[in-house]
Amino acid sequence: MSSADDIIKVDFREILNTLFEKKFKILTVSIGIAIIFAGLSLLITNKYSATVTILPNQSEGGLSQFSSVASLVGINLSGSTNSDQLYPDIVFSERLLDKLIDEKWKFYKIDTLTTLYDIYEIEYDSTDQFPAADQRNKLLKTLREDVFEVEISKTNGVIRISAVVKGDPLFGKELVNRAVFFLDQFNRETRKTKSTEEMIFLESRVAEVYDSLLTLEKELKSFDKTNRNWAESPDLRIERQQLIRLIEVASAIWIELKKQYEMVKLNSIREKITFDVLDYSGIPTLKTSPKRGLLTVFIFIFSILVTSAYYLFGNKIKLFIRELKK
Repeated sequence: MSSADDIIKVDFREILNTLFEKKFKILTVSIGIAIIFAGLSLLITNKYSATVTILPNQSEGGLSQFSSVASLVGINLSGSTNSDQLYPDIVFSERLLDKLIDEKWKFYKIDTLTTLYDIYEIEYDSTDQFPAADQRNKLLKTLREDVFEVEISKTNGVIRISAVVKGDPLFGKELVNRAVFFLDQFNRETRKTKSTEEMIFLESRVAEVYDSLLTLEKELKSFDKTNRNWAESPDLRIERQQLIRLIEVASAIWIELKKQYEMVKLNSIREKITFDVLDYSGIPTLKTSPKRGLLTVFIFIFSILVTSAYYLFGNKIKLFIRELKK
């Protein structure tokens, strides 16, 4: 094996001389490979990222402005402040994505309005009113993993919701703007439903407690009329004090319920802003991928390394293999 050891010895001076002698061949081969890959990269469809920037309504107290929507899509916010998980869960919820799936879209490859199934090339029986569950789940998975992205700033709480689409920046703009519209719509509708339910409950309780209060006041009036000398009887004094305490409690409850009712009524009239849209998405003009220039440079450098290694060690590796086979 001594001859094999001699073969694999490295002479740095020889390496430099070989690289200098073969520099034109190395550059020619590397440039040729880089040009070929650059041409092939033109076959890759451009991707565009359309982004909406929103700021949660600070007056609502942190994450609580999304509590209605969160509960609607099955997210429990009790004591939770993990916005990193909350916002993706809301955006990726089936309730919101189903709205997008039901919409008709304009896509550059298709002449007429079409569905997300056609855009993302998920085959389904178009004669069926509702695609099969596995096809729907496949589309949901595509939207969650390949299309929508949610980024939350740790410093100022700004949220960026993006839709990454292939080939059609206009479609990306419409998709992400529509998603944010549905997000706001869900929250508004849920808040309205919640306020209506609270108003109905409070209205009935206010009426119920007020009737009880009137009844107790009539009882007190009747008691005083029947027992004019109640002050002379310890038992009657206690009975009268009990009636007064019941009236005081009922009166306090009625005042508090009335106050809550007026507050809910006021909030139902006042428009609830769930978040402020700082920037709606325009038509993205810069592609996010492929990075053809960066890819070409990488291929060029990689080709130089491989070609150099071939001219430096190709013959020695062949000799080494022959020695091993002897």
